[in-house]
Amino acid sequence: MKCAKCGAELKVGCIYCSVCGQEAQIVPDYNLLEDDLLKELLRDEKKQGEAGKTRKSAEEKKPQPKKKKKKKTLVIAAAVGAVLALVILIVLLVNYNHNNSYDYQMDKAETCIADKNYAKAQKYLERAVELQEDSTEALQLLADVYLAQDEKDDAVDILKRMIEIEKDNKEAYQKLIEVYAGLEDYEAIAELSKQVTDRDILDLFSDYLVTAPVIEESDYDEEEGLHISAQTGTTTYYTLDGSDPKKGKEYEDAIFLEEGTTTIRMISVNELGIYSEETECTFEVEFEPPEAPEVTPDGGSFNVPQQITIDVPEGCRAYYTWDGSDPTANSERYNAPLEMPEGNNILSVILVDKNDRWSEVTKCNFIYIP
Repeated sequence: MKCAKCGAELKVGCIYCSVCGQEAQIVPDYNLLEDDLLKELLRDEKKQGEAGKTRKSAEEKKPQPKKKKKKKTLVIAAAVGAVLALVILIVLLVNYNHNNSYDYQMDKAETCIADKNYAKAQKYLERAVELQEDSTEALQLLADVYLAQDEKDDAVDILKRMIEIEKDNKEAYQKLIEVYAGLEDYEAIAELSKQVTDRDILDLFSDYLVTAPVIEESDYDEEEGLHISAQTGTTTYYTLDGSDPKKGKEYEDAIFLEEGTTTIRMISVNELGIYSEETECTFEVEFEPPEAPEVTPDGGSFNVPQQITIDVPEGCRAYYTWDGSDPTANSERYNAPLEMPEGNNILSVILVDKNDRWSEVTKCNFIYIP
């Protein structure tokens, strides 16, 4: 090791040069260029170190956030946010359930009805029916709202639905009858009554139902004919050829039938134009010929002239001969008592009824000798 000032060799362990007294400095055994490069590098490193210290010092001087406090604040904020979100969700859920509840819809509908806002009431009631399909209360109000808006077909559908749910719903039947009557659809009223068995409900139809007419006789009497019994205040029509009785003859008096098979169809109608059920009856008619006529006296020997009478039933004609031959339509017709002719004579008498049926011949032998 040499002294940097005078170049003398320095002894090991000496701090100062023994020749010039200069403080000992290490002089490396490499060239000057390398030494300059090393010094330059050392200076750069020193500058970088000083800059780093400066930044560090500035950062140390800058107030640092308290990490624990910040973390705690974030946790609290998150918790509050979660609670708030839950409250909002609950409020929304409660509000949704309330607005979509059956009771809410009914309350709003009744308010709208009171205000005569039927269109809006209809929407609430339709929603109420969706929420509770078997609610006859909601259906009844909905039917009323439809009627208030003159939507009769929709009202009829709703009232029928009520009856399907409650077959003894008297109010639904009453309202439906009124709607049909307003439409003058009396056939619909009659059809509706067919499904009713309850006596109280059937009474609702009393002004709109007509009892079917009936034939009083079970057997046909050709003298009396047939008589139809019908509800008071109605008109009855009938046919004898099986055709539609609505286009038939009006019943006024006894009906007389021809021989053979006859089907009678009859129907009654009231002043409102409501028809009854149709009644149909069939009669087999076979006319009996009249019995042989009775003659008084019925024969014998006489010395004194006698008047002879023939019993002629109502609806019949009598013909007679005195020569013993059978009478015909060309023979003498009996109109008054007969004078008895002299001698031995045979009186022949026959009856013909209104249907041109001929009786057996009655023969009487009269012997008159004055």
